[in-house]
Amino acid sequence: MANTKSKTLASICLLLAVLDASALADPTESPRFELATDPLGLLQGRYALAATYALTDHFAVRGSIMHGDATTQLTVFRATVSVLAYLDRAFHGPFLEAGYAWEDQLLEYSESAGEPTETWTIDLGGPELLLGWQWTYAKHYSLSATVGAMRVWRPAVSELPAPTIEYESYVNVGYVF
Repeated sequence: MANTKSKTLASICLLLAVLDASALADPTESPRFELATDPLGLLQGRYALAATYALTDHFAVRGSIMHGDATTQLTVFRATVSVLAYLDRAFHGPFLEAGYAWEDQLLEYSESAGEPTETWTIDLGGPELLLGWQWTYAKHYSLSATVGAMRVWRPAVSELPAPTIEYESYVNVGYVF
């Protein structure tokens, strides 16, 4: 419980630092950076942070990380690097996101209480393609939603089978500056 509170407090401090740093930005310049998180994930114990940099008015690069407990027995770490192509302008409107995702899953399992715990590690990785929409309002606040799929190139390194297609989606709220 204390660990969850400290992670939530750290997320809030990071967002406040970003809001304060944006006051130094030139107001005539188009926004170039976005920091975002998944609010639904925070409620479920998954902590995600995405940073996006607009290269041009229509193209941006994004890096994101996520860590959390999917269940009491499954812990997930995920890292993604992607390129976003916006049809309207950076951080607004429909976009196509193409990238590479790597996911490490740690599953701890025991048949019954008191028995030794078995641990399996599942490594998944591969290209992903998502279609999304992003709204930016009041010049700095953003909301984005995507759906898509990831093709798993790297099979599981344990006895558990790896899926060949993993469906993806996310909802992010962020601050653009």
